[in-house]
Amino acid sequence: MRSFLKKYGPVILCFLCFNVEAPAQIGETRLKSIWLEKFSKFIEWPTSDTLDYFTITILGEGDINQYLYDIYKNRTIKNKPVKINVIDKIDSLENCNILFINTEQAKDLDKVLDKVRSKPILTIGDTQGFAKKGIIINFYLEQNKVRFELNISAAKSSGLDVDFRLLEAARIIKKI
Repeated sequence: MRSFLKKYGPVILCFLCFNVEAPAQIGETRLKSIWLEKFSKFIEWPTSDTLDYFTITILGEGDINQYLYDIYKNRTIKNKPVKINVIDKIDSLENCNILFINTEQAKDLDKVLDKVRSKPILTIGDTQGFAKKGIIINFYLEQNKVRFELNISAAKSSGLDVDFRLLEAARIIKKI
């Protein structure tokens, strides 16, 4: 049983986590915040990653910002302490592992994507149409459940390796 859980536990966890309703006590935004760490378990960054911290950068203001601070201030991801940065403009972007793009940035999304394209940065958003435009992971609601879509082309161009288990749990988008 232990070997079964060791081998298939992440798959079971993936499906349980990615297909749950967003109960009022958890809240949709908090649930999305928690999933950033879950996604990182199924993504491999290039070995050339030399950052001292696992860095999550948030572009723009949004409801998720405070949740990310609260959840990750004393945590580690990929055996590194987490650092949260908030920036107003994409020109302020420094090295990071995850870039969360708030809805207010929709008007500048092309500029944002031009800046991060072909870089090993996991881009995440929660705005309709973001994945079709080139965000790697985008949250959406379906039948009162928080789900996510994954743009396979954007992931490939970033140089990130996406585990097949994450692909199986996602709605796949194939274009940029």
